[in-house]
Amino acid sequence: MKIKLDLNDAPLVRGFKDFDTANKQSVRNTLTTAAALSRKNAITNVKKNFTLRNTFTVRSIAYEKADQMEIKNMESKVGARERAFYLETQELGGVRKKRGNKTGPVALPMREVRAGRSMAQPVMKKKYITQVRRGQVKGRIKNKRLPKKARAVARLFMAKKLNKYIRRGSEYFSVIDIKKVGRNRIRVRLKHLYSINKEQIRVRPSPWLRPAIKKPARDLQNIYRTQLRRQWKTGPEKL
Repeated sequence: MKIKLDLNDAPLVRGFKDFDTANKQSVRNTLTTAAALSRKNAITNVKKNFTLRNTFTVRSIAYEKADQMEIKNMESKVGARERAFYLETQELGGVRKKRGNKTGPVALPMREVRAGRSMAQPVMKKKYITQVRRGQVKGRIKNKRLPKKARAVARLFMAKKLNKYIRRGSEYFSVIDIKKVGRNRIRVRLKHLYSINKEQIRVRPSPWLRPAIKKPARDLQNIYRTQLRRQWKTGPEKL
């Protein structure tokens, strides 16, 4: 973030016995204030636009104060800490990564596992992908003479009876209802829980930081004047 000042308030400048010191402190405070306001705006954007399970993401958004001595070296910073690396992908777009920055299969939760069946809500703890995988119907059907289709049907009945889950290819389901219809047919109702994407997922940019910086950046001049007047009223540099 760069600051460009256009100060024409000569009477105010003449009111300092040490304007250089007051100016440095004012610029330092301006940068810090702008960073703090940007952080506040960024948190608002994240809360509004993203699904949050807890406060981890919000607490990972931080700013650093400007504490350098010379104006040319002064800078303040705002952004997400490294532990919330996924926010960079949301800001810039790119490939969604697993924890540990490793790419690989990613489980995409459907609305059926989210609170209130809303895609804007987080996944319910009891329906995390780890829980679904543990509850998947596995193992071989004892009667090996059954054809493949019959074995699949047997797993469906087992999932319904034991309240477990089934996997079909890259999709996870729960069985809502299953019944025989006629001699060789069944009718089954499934609830789609997860889709496992084996390829890398390309995330579209969803900026939360750039919009947060815009207003503080526009207000830099006013923030600076406020800080300078504060120095004139209370600082030791006043005449």
